[in-house]
Amino acid sequence: MRSRTRGLSAARVLVCLPESSVTPLEVGHARGFVSGARHRTSPCHYGIAAVGSSSASSAFSGGAAASPAADRIARQEQIHAVTDPLWARVIREHTPGFTSIVNAEDASSFTVYWKGTPPAWVIGMLAASTGPRGRIASAAFSEAELQAGVERLLGRGSTKNYRLGGIYPNSDGSGLTAEVMPQASSASLDTVDRKAAKTQLTAKVGIPVGVTVARTSPKASATRYDDSPPWEAGGVADRLPDHACSLGFAIRLASGPASGQVRLLSAAHCAGAEGTIVVDGGNDAIGTISIQAYNYDSELINPTSGTSGYGRVWKGSWNTQASIPVTGSAYSNFNDYVCLSGSVSGTNCNLRVLNNNYYPNPPVTTENGTVLPGPWVVAQSGTGGRAAARGDSGGAVYDPTSSGGAIAKGSFSWLDLGPDHRVDCGTIRPNILPECSDRIGYKSHMALLDRWNAHTITQ
Repeated sequence: MRSRTRGLSAARVLVCLPESSVTPLEVGHARGFVSGARHRTSPCHYGIAAVGSSSASSAFSGGAAASPAADRIARQEQIHAVTDPLWARVIREHTPGFTSIVNAEDASSFTVYWKGTPPAWVIGMLAASTGPRGRIASAAFSEAELQAGVERLLGRGSTKNYRLGGIYPNSDGSGLTAEVMPQASSASLDTVDRKAAKTQLTAKVGIPVGVTVARTSPKASATRYDDSPPWEAGGVADRLPDHACSLGFAIRLASGPASGQVRLLSAAHCAGAEGTIVVDGGNDAIGTISIQAYNYDSELINPTSGTSGYGRVWKGSWNTQASIPVTGSAYSNFNDYVCLSGSVSGTNCNLRVLNNNYYPNPPVTTENGTVLPGPWVVAQSGTGGRAAARGDSGGAVYDPTSSGGAIAKGSFSWLDLGPDHRVDCGTIRPNILPECSDRIGYKSHMALLDRWNAHTITQ
């Protein structure tokens, strides 16, 4: 058991965004998540007046991202105050034409990509608001069309020339990108005929498919420390005798026999069937696994004690005593910067969201053969450093707020241990296999709330 250092409470700022002209969106670099095409759009679509001048910011650049300074965090909060309601309404009403939302890397503006003319309520939302500039840009394909293309490619496997890895829609809606790799793991990347692969895959789905060549190996992570009720996100969630994992956010169920009760999120792949006791680093019982959903890599832990005081996340090293309040929940936009709080590596920030609809092919599989299907949100360290370690699975992915809080964004599931993404672990929790990566996959917190029909517990 440990003492706690409580952070200041935080409130989310509610502001909105007008349209502006922006420079052409430049996409694609060797290890990025967008095809190598240049997509050019014009400002002031659908009669929305441009306000101010645009910033020359590419949504995906080849250089290292800047550290998430306080002003960028504040602007990202302002963007989400507008885009979260937009996301929610699109999903609730199944609005046709929606493609994606892409933040500028410095969060000075954002772009809503749409196929066709968006409904009046979308235009009004952007036109009637103030803050970081928003715009609407034309997309060649909608999210639904791109998703159908992904599903046609899934399971394709390999040809005599290459193996098909991950698949994901381009952020601007121009098509799909497929990760391909040589048939032989020891072969040079140059042995892959990129042009032939692009032609074959495009012909298969009828949608432009860009190709990147890389060696990726998404692997589920199954390995702060001695906590006490109310349990905090990012803490130890071990399953005896030898499986280490992490706690996610606390939620409150909204229906069923347990309606109103507290549950703690974690990753279903961490081992242990329903009824298994989960313990912290001091072997204190946190609670028992009440239900699991492997198609979301999610499980609910029923805490053994404590019904109040939940809604905080650990911040700092693996043995930190400091935590911050959870103040809300949100969707993940392209180019959001997020943090991961895990029990093995601690808090890792400056992780840039590269894609929010990523499908590994074949899908992520745990060491015991359990398949964890997509889609995933994928984020990567903006500095090339550690994003996560084995044992952080189930940990809390969040937006840091300008007032010292955390906006729940997801539950961490896998890290990429391919040679392009494996990194030095540095200082992590002792007696854990030191395997770390600069690239992670996590499940959207909003999707988990929908799956469990629950609300995020906040302070």
